[in-house]
Amino acid sequence: MCGIAGYLNFDPERPIDRGVLERMTRTLVHRGPDEEGYFVDGPVGLGMRRLRVIDLDGGRQPLANEDRTVWVVFNGEIYNFDELRRQLEHRHTFRTRSDTEVIVHLYEEYGPSCTRALRGMFAFALWDARRRRLLLARDHLGEKPLYYARTRDALWFGSELKALLAAPAVGRTVDFGALDDYLALGYVPAPGTIFREIQKLPPGSYLQVQGGPVLVRRYWRLDWTPRGPDDEATATAAVHERLEDSVRRRLVADVPLGAFLSGGIDSTTVTWLMRRASAGPVKTFSIGFDEPAFDELPYARAVARALDTDHYEQVVKPDALALLPELVEHFDEPFGDASAIPTYLLSRLARQHVTVALSGDGGDEAFAGYERYRKAYLVDRLRPFLLGAPGASLGAWLTRLVPVGRRPLRRVGAALARAALPALERYTAMVGLCTPDVRAALFSGSPGAWRVGATPASLATAWNDAVGLDPIRRLQAVDTETYLPDDILVKVDRASMAVSLEARAPLLDYRLLEYVAGLPTSLKMRAGDSKWILRRILAGNVPPAVLTRPKQGFAVPLARWLRDGWRDTAREMLLDGPLGQHFSRRAVEKMFAEHVRGDADRSEPLWLLLVFAGWHARYVGAR
Repeated sequence: MCGIAGYLNFDPERPIDRGVLERMTRTLVHRGPDEEGYFVDGPVGLGMRRLRVIDLDGGRQPLANEDRTVWVVFNGEIYNFDELRRQLEHRHTFRTRSDTEVIVHLYEEYGPSCTRALRGMFAFALWDARRRRLLLARDHLGEKPLYYARTRDALWFGSELKALLAAPAVGRTVDFGALDDYLALGYVPAPGTIFREIQKLPPGSYLQVQGGPVLVRRYWRLDWTPRGPDDEATATAAVHERLEDSVRRRLVADVPLGAFLSGGIDSTTVTWLMRRASAGPVKTFSIGFDEPAFDELPYARAVARALDTDHYEQVVKPDALALLPELVEHFDEPFGDASAIPTYLLSRLARQHVTVALSGDGGDEAFAGYERYRKAYLVDRLRPFLLGAPGASLGAWLTRLVPVGRRPLRRVGAALARAALPALERYTAMVGLCTPDVRAALFSGSPGAWRVGATPASLATAWNDAVGLDPIRRLQAVDTETYLPDDILVKVDRASMAVSLEARAPLLDYRLLEYVAGLPTSLKMRAGDSKWILRRILAGNVPPAVLTRPKQGFAVPLARWLRDGWRDTAREMLLDGPLGQHFSRRAVEKMFAEHVRGDADRSEPLWLLLVFAGWHARYVGAR
């Protein structure tokens, strides 16, 4: 695991500034605390920071082919490197046991399309000296990040946005469209970033520069078309076999491994399979809260006891707001998913004992685990009987007639009213954190007010691309294209790499997902129960309570924390900080007062604003 950075001057006669290259690379020391390395060839410079995981002594980077005409810096792991190596050995000489070396020889055989054969998580930069070609590539699902910026004279790239900000030529103009997306979703969707001058390379894509324009091409996209077997026994056996293979591949390391364990279906599946494939007990790590509605520790403990793991846990306290500067420092962009707090603490706990941790990320998208899928299932069946026309539905009627103080009934009414919306608006309302009305009020009088829209463009594009799929399959496709790479995987990558921990996600193996995506929806959700096929695989192997518990998620008690322990600090940050440069102080003050009085739960938009205030102070105001 590494952090990579570098740049290419468009003028082939213009040499690399070694000092700039080193400054860019050293911003990533947390991603690779063990080694650093550089390659400079005329107009191109590659830098890397390495966390040693495989071939500790021999896997140094940058790494070249036999005649030193192809060079690569690489962040990630290639889980099928042994098979690829055997295929390539008859034509190439390998000098290390590193998975990195497979990339250069595979590129020599297949060029940019080599990415299709790589089974793993990766972001790499490759320089082909013969063709004077720079190739940047990112893995199929987007587990590993890669940012780039094109200026007048050069193309800049890095594993994190901060690496590009270390280059004086790269600007940092706040993009108000991206800011609106952030308020709507809690993250800035690819290919944009919070800065106009910098972009993300999308998942399953590569970028190529070869004496001409910068070309970005998509090499892979998950196909959700139904095509799998309807036979439940056959599909269950096939998924089980693929899961075992995926976990086994992710146990290859020359350093200690462990697993994140929440006690949910996904992490339990990974831990159970890891335990079966391991010679001894597995180290497991869990995070909990002092508020029972948010605490999953009892389930995690039950699984740990049943699987006889070496278990460690920690309870998150309300003073977690003190972590905000650290989170801002490592996420680089405003990132409003509050579960970044426990994810960071979980990673920090795990890093005290292991260098690699397996996680259950990707299971909700692949196996229809989110609550919104269950709601879509119910709406699809109840809509003709309960909803009627928008504005005349049972939900709208309840919302108008039930007194304001009767919040539970009003929530039911609001949910039914939302169910009467067109499908895309309903999905946007389910995943959104800040409604268009709230965003418009916040932006009132600011330069960004005109960008407020009902549905972010990223969601609309993914939704239209998934036309023709059944309702649940369509939600899975949109989440896999947007929420998974831009929220979930960003959160896990930044939180784990902040403490130099490598996180691996067996449920995101693209070969596994290609099979699961084609299975009938009935094998993922049945009678409103999600992850049906995973429950079948786990039945009899883990405590029954784990299989019957409702979906909980990695939520944080924000509402209480903002009313109690965080109130004074939050008020100071929101009302006396830099937010007035971008948002209406009156709107922020009103929102905060409503939340503190208990009139409404404004914790999600308030947290978004707190994160933005901290981010602005670090990345804009500090210049």
